[in-house]
Amino acid sequence: MVGYPFSDKVSANFYLVNGWDNFDDNNDAKTVGLNLNIAPVEQFSMAFNLTYGPEKDDDNADNRFLFDWIGTIKPVKDLTFVLNTDYATEQHSASDGGSAKWYGIAGYAKYDFSELFSAALRAEYFKDPDGVRTGIDQTVKEITVTPEFRVAKNLIIRPEYRHDWSNEDAFDSHHDTLDKKSQDTIALGVMYTW
Repeated sequence: MVGYPFSDKVSANFYLVNGWDNFDDNNDAKTVGLNLNIAPVEQFSMAFNLTYGPEKDDDNADNRFLFDWIGTIKPVKDLTFVLNTDYATEQHSASDGGSAKWYGIAGYAKYDFSELFSAALRAEYFKDPDGVRTGIDQTVKEITVTPEFRVAKNLIIRPEYRHDWSNEDAFDSHHDTLDKKSQDTIALGVMYTW
């Protein structure tokens, strides 16, 4: 990756990557990416990301394209809103042999009630009409609630509740088959920074 700050408000990065979702490269080609960050004022920033390249196993010809946009608004000191949207296509990946596509949008809101406690709410929508990213033709949504406790200077604890639902049977209740349209998850994250 190579980057350049054009000013304190605009920067860009160009990068080459071996592949998505892989530790080892799954073909002989590279994907190229471009990232543009714009922060015209302290309360508002945007990031634009573009990637393009072949990503299928042992296939150097069928290209995947992704456009990703992230907008962050901080209208007051303790409140942050983030909106993120993605649109992607991949050549010769749809069931009819054409280009597959998928897209989604996510919104986040976080409020710092004090120096010790924050809470965040996230909602997401993802449409995978060709089943390329999730394995089945579906529309999936989720909502997550995350309180954040800063119990010491460098220690953060985040319990989380998440509810996912789909228009198809996309979730596994018995560890052997997709037989449910929704699932609930409880998680706990602990972070120590130094």
